[in-house]
Amino acid sequence: MRFGFGLMALVLVFGCSGSDGDDGGSGSGGTANTSAGTSSHAGSGNTSGGTGSASGGTGSASGGSGNTSGGTGSASGGTGSASGGSGNTSAGAGSASGGTGSSTDMYADARTRCVDRINELRASKGKGPIPRLASAEPCADGQAKSDSETGKAHGAFDACADQVKHWSGIAQNECPGYKSVEATLTGCIDMMWAEGPGGGHYDNMMGGSTHMACGFYTTPDGKVWQVQDYWTE
Repeated sequence: MRFGFGLMALVLVFGCSGSDGDDGGSGSGGTANTSAGTSSHAGSGNTSGGTGSASGGTGSASGGSGNTSGGTGSASGGTGSASGGSGNTSAGAGSASGGTGSSTDMYADARTRCVDRINELRASKGKGPIPRLASAEPCADGQAKSDSETGKAHGAFDACADQVKHWSGIAQNECPGYKSVEATLTGCIDMMWAEGPGGGHYDNMMGGSTHMACGFYTTPDGKVWQVQDYWTE
């Protein structure tokens, strides 16, 4: 992570806390931007978000090897015809038992839709797609979780800056406390886009970013926090 001497803050926060109500959203959580190594974010100080991790036990397979036994045919009679029991093969087929280690990403589809929706909106203005940075998604999940716990949108903004080693600018949009994942993918993203040029969220979505990751966290009471992280190399 690199930080210069200058500190520039660009923060636009819309309803970062509070209940959703019938319309499903508590508003988009504002924007955070850093360029050329300077740091700015909504909320006070720098907060590190925990990175998500998943592990599972690997299954082991064992099985008995097949044994072949059988009598050989014996010949009797002048005609020299042979009759005999053919060798019979009996073997226990090797069977595998054991839990296969796996981690299921409950937000896998949501991450794809998040990136696809933003790139679809960019395409409507003649902009090319921003590639998805899947390796940064666990870190982005940690940011969403941290912000949900502090109640501060962009509170953990700096936590994932080093996911792109040689960045020249980073930015973030956030959807805090929505009633569902679906609401963040439709209502929140579209509301950000509707700001148009000059709106912080819109400008982040339309910028020249080279990497993007969407992070999610659902609180124990069912509220969904979503972050969109943008890096420019």
